[in-house]
Amino acid sequence: MAFTEYTAGKAATLPSTLIVAAHPDDAVLGAGAWAAASTGSLAVAFLTDGVPAEPQYFAPGFNDPKRYRATRRGEAREAWRRLRPDAQLHFGTVTDQTLAFHLPAAGAWINALLAIVRPQRVLVPAFEGGHPDHDAANRLLAVHAAHLDVWEYALYSVWHGVMLRQAFPDGSGRRPATPAAAYAAKRHALAAYRSQRATLASCGAAAEALRPLPRHDYGQPARDEPCVYERWGWPWRARDIATALAAYRA
Repeated sequence: MAFTEYTAGKAATLPSTLIVAAHPDDAVLGAGAWAAASTGSLAVAFLTDGVPAEPQYFAPGFNDPKRYRATRRGEAREAWRRLRPDAQLHFGTVTDQTLAFHLPAAGAWINALLAIVRPQRVLVPAFEGGHPDHDAANRLLAVHAAHLDVWEYALYSVWHGVMLRQAFPDGSGRRPATPAAAYAAKRHALAAYRSQRATLASCGAAAEALRPLPRHDYGQPARDEPCVYERWGWPWRARDIATALAAYRA
């Protein structure tokens, strides 16, 4: 699977932080207020194009993958212009929902990106059984950025049958005293993702949880109960995703 890189933004120096996202809206949802309040330069990398292979998983109103892809990329650009116009944006092209099955190509791209960006800190979606691409992104950075300061940010998961959004089940995760202005900027940025309005409606802008990347056992599903995408009836099982992640050693 080939990856193509595009960049936007004009950071004055090499980014001190790289935020990795599986999809165009992940980084703003999980760490947008953190990014708005942070100091130092910033880069954001999107591993997938946000477009599933099957149109049944497209957002309402879309049936053409090219149009949907262009829309999602445009929304990401607009969101970061609103949140951090200095951020460097890097876009990967793997198909949404399939990252776990394209880890070698994605890993090569991440290696190349890390060599270019040379961040001091990396943020990545949490390994939490919400979306298979989130878990795959976490695995990639656990392998390729093990020498860096890596943090994971919560997006959504399930715990004892209850949906959790932007929170870890055990209550861990730093919830910094972020200025209200940063959350206002995050809400403004989230509004740029018009195609994802229905999905984001259930996620609060005023919640973020980040923690140092734990030593996850990627050979086991993130949860001991059916994960979110299994509950949604997607064609993948957590055990299959765990097998793919555990097999990846770069």
